[in-house]
Amino acid sequence: MKHRPLVLILASFLFLFFPLEWWAGNYREHLTFAQSLRADFFGFFLSAIVPLILMAGLMRVSRFGWYSLICFAVVWGARDAHHLARFEGGSPWTVVGHLLVFAISLFYFIHPRIRTLYFDPKQQWWKTKPRYVTHLPALCFDGMNWHYPILANISQGGCFLETPHMPASESTVTVAIPLPEPHGVAVLRAKGLVRWVSRDQNKTGFGVQFTELDRKNRRALKRLVYANS
Repeated sequence: MKHRPLVLILASFLFLFFPLEWWAGNYREHLTFAQSLRADFFGFFLSAIVPLILMAGLMRVSRFGWYSLICFAVVWGARDAHHLARFEGGSPWTVVGHLLVFAISLFYFIHPRIRTLYFDPKQQWWKTKPRYVTHLPALCFDGMNWHYPILANISQGGCFLETPHMPASESTVTVAIPLPEPHGVAVLRAKGLVRWVSRDQNKTGFGVQFTELDRKNRRALKRLVYANS
């Protein structure tokens, strides 16, 4: 299974700059943590807590994290502009450091290919389960009759069965799959819900989401998928 881009994680870690900067400033002033909170709680919240929340949101690849990045850049930009206008905040190099962090992160996270990851869960490949594409024979019981579909693909979460016999959507079915090689059980058995039905002439069948799978069958399914995906 592929992981999320390493560059995305590194770009998220850029926001550690702000809590480290806050800590370094208090260290130079010889202030304890409690003294720092009493002196400027808002500064602590904006410099330490918010960037960590933002970093977590960006690493989780959530919409919340992406929107938080924009809001954080606006708030910090306004704060830096206010400090510069009033000649506050110490060295202008502090503002340069902030601008550098924002320039790198915004350039990366606003790029269309990266932004798509945050707004289209289907693009988040590291969250998808491995899928074994096959043409194994299978058995399916729809509550009244047994049918003999072809197993088109299977993952730890479900499978797609090619067959002209279509059960109703959201109905419960029992699936039995003879395994081509030993994985602890000779026949994989599971119960599931019919989540979608395809009447496409090139791919007639239905998708099943597994809902009941005992430990032995779950272990066999995992071995089957990972050995062939």
